[in-house]
Amino acid sequence: MTPEVEARRIALNAWFQTAPDPEEQSTPKAREQAYVERAERTNRWRVFENAVALVRKRTPIRAFLADTEKDLLAARQKFVTQIDQLEEAIPAESRDRLRYERAELRELHAAVRAIDCGVEYVGSLEMIPSVLHDYLVNDCGWRPPRGESGIWRGSIASIQARIEEQDERLVPAQKVIDSEMARSLDALTV
Repeated sequence: MTPEVEARRIALNAWFQTAPDPEEQSTPKAREQAYVERAERTNRWRVFENAVALVRKRTPIRAFLADTEKDLLAARQKFVTQIDQLEEAIPAESRDRLRYERAELRELHAAVRAIDCGVEYVGSLEMIPSVLHDYLVNDCGWRPPRGESGIWRGSIASIQARIEEQDERLVPAQKVIDSEMARSLDALTV
């Protein structure tokens, strides 16, 4: 979070803490007004705190997914380029037949298919093409999550769906933060 958002959290918390206590009011009308003011302050403070907490939690997840998407798109582009270069060396009339007979081409096609559709599993083992595994581990630095043996994070479509899911949660929370930040601090009368 930015220093401005942190400063607003502190100011809003102080404003919330100084809400009048309805029990200390002498008349029923004053008690009612104190309840209303306390409820309004509590609501404003709580909505802002919840939005900040959600953005703090979800922003690193979204960044991780965006990096994953970038790595998968780069891998796909690299493999498609390699496929095109290797297939150019094959005569056009025998390209369809030889495409899957050559091990290197077969492996590259399997890697693109894995990026597009996901990997296959045998039990809990990932059947990730070695060329894709080597690229993701050596060139992109992918490592298995703690306590797991596989590196696979999902197909490009599943990663993009997860990014959209994060955005669906982040956008409304960020709007709440932006709305609060646009409000004047002078309105926070203590």
